[in-house]
Amino acid sequence: LFPHPHLCNRLIRELVMESFACSEAEDYECECDEEQRFHNPHHKPQHNDGNDEFDANDTLRDGLNVVNAVSSTSSMPLTTATTTTTSPSTLMSEGSNPFLLGVVEGFYGCPYTNPQRNDMLGLMSGWGMNAYMYAPKNDRKHRADWRIPYTHDELVEIGELLREAKANNVEFIYAISPGLDMIYSSQSERDTLENKLRQVERLGCSSFAILFDDIDACLSEDDEPLFKSFAHAHCEVANYIFNVLSPNRLLFCPTEYCSSFATPTLLDSEYLRTTGKLLLHNIQFMWTGDAVISRQITEEALCELHSVINRKCVIWDNLHANDYDRRRIFMGPYSGRYYGALKYIDGILTNPGCEYEANFISLHTLASWYRLGDAYCEEEAHHQAIADWLPRISLGNFHSGGGSMDEDKAVVIAMCDMFYLPFQLGPTAVRLFASFSALQNSLNYAEGWLDQMNQFRVECSDLASALERICFGDVLTPSVTKVLYSYLWDAKEMFGMLGAVAERMSTSEALTPNHNFHNSNNNNNNISNYSDSDTSQNSNHGASSEFAPTPPIGNASSSSSSSS
Repeated sequence: LFPHPHLCNRLIRELVMESFACSEAEDYECECDEEQRFHNPHHKPQHNDGNDEFDANDTLRDGLNVVNAVSSTSSMPLTTATTTTTSPSTLMSEGSNPFLLGVVEGFYGCPYTNPQRNDMLGLMSGWGMNAYMYAPKNDRKHRADWRIPYTHDELVEIGELLREAKANNVEFIYAISPGLDMIYSSQSERDTLENKLRQVERLGCSSFAILFDDIDACLSEDDEPLFKSFAHAHCEVANYIFNVLSPNRLLFCPTEYCSSFATPTLLDSEYLRTTGKLLLHNIQFMWTGDAVISRQITEEALCELHSVINRKCVIWDNLHANDYDRRRIFMGPYSGRYYGALKYIDGILTNPGCEYEANFISLHTLASWYRLGDAYCEEEAHHQAIADWLPRISLGNFHSGGGSMDEDKAVVIAMCDMFYLPFQLGPTAVRLFASFSALQNSLNYAEGWLDQMNQFRVECSDLASALERICFGDVLTPSVTKVLYSYLWDAKEMFGMLGAVAERMSTSEALTPNHNFHNSNNNNNNISNYSDSDTSQNSNHGASSEFAPTPPIGNASSSSSSSS
């Protein structure tokens, strides 16, 4: 059926270009050796005394794999971009690999479902994002049981996801994390790792990642006599995988993946310097910034990293991740990342929150940040993301009388401002808590104080009522309501409590001269602490846990990461 792989792939290329109505045909115009990289990039013909001889079984298997891939993808509709954007690959690229902009599903906790991932891939395509890394920590065959091959049914699911990514022009990157117990010096272990990756390669995947994050930085008894250091072991394994697979892309996540983990410091880390020296230059290096959850990622900080590892990095951004404290959720904009740092970056992959439905804003604003560059405005991007999110989630019942979309948007903005970012509250929350602090500290002395306090009380009451209506389930779609319920109920109780305190402070008794309100209301002494946006890093989203409902079973407690 397939007398020559070159001819086979040329035919397949023409079929694929026709079925996808490809507008960038020049991407496929390449030499015969480069054509082999399409769907089956790693087949290498054997030459014997100048005559081309091919293994018949290899030729038939490779040809069938290509035909299967085409028959699976050609029947899938193209996802049309809903927003006019510039593709990241046209904005910035280096060599044959485009700049990566997308998602790494790399959190601890229940992985996303394939329908959720398919929905996300469609959104990413419409926003000009081009990369998705499969790396869920709780997929046991990705990490804890990395040696165990995938079953047929599991491969079918991964294959469906991979085809959906290709249909949306998103690069699918399969990641594996063998560092918990791998014997690096064992050829048997390396063969097992290669065979596991070959399973996914046969589905059509040509981009991979090998992750050594969140493991003990020490060698096993078998490896200790054979490697000079932990870094030597990691580089040897990564280089081996690169050489045997010849992938289109290979990413490497080090054990010291942020400045705070570098021992003793970033500039003096032997692990990082050794890795930068020994790792093949075509292997891309992943980095989270100054900390696991970095407040800022600056040009100066990445310049330091570049001087140590001698290459650009791909940012694994945990800004919106919440697996380290499931009592918190983040729906603020992409923030604290400076556009000038792109000169030291090969890509940005954001690690989203565990609740899929709550990640629309984080992905939307990341795409806006990259597209707009220095013109990016956090607040404008946040409000635009919310405006685009509302039609997906709103049932139009925010107000009993049927409010307008602008009123609905204002409520959702206030809601998202309560659950903004790890290091700060949103503008609405900051304003409310600052107002209460000022009113409390100027109790009955400032002119117009009572009117201001009543206005504050009404605003708190309105917010509490709106959040309560959301929790009742007839305002947002059921899937979103279920995800946000415990967070919003905490906020609703907090604003109800603030309104009650404001009403109490407005009574004639409280306004009586010489009445020591603070001494008779010790429970409220610390409420003003919430006006400092930085305190949100270490606080629960409810002001008083005694009023909050019991969190859903399975919420993780804070780990050491939360101190970052």
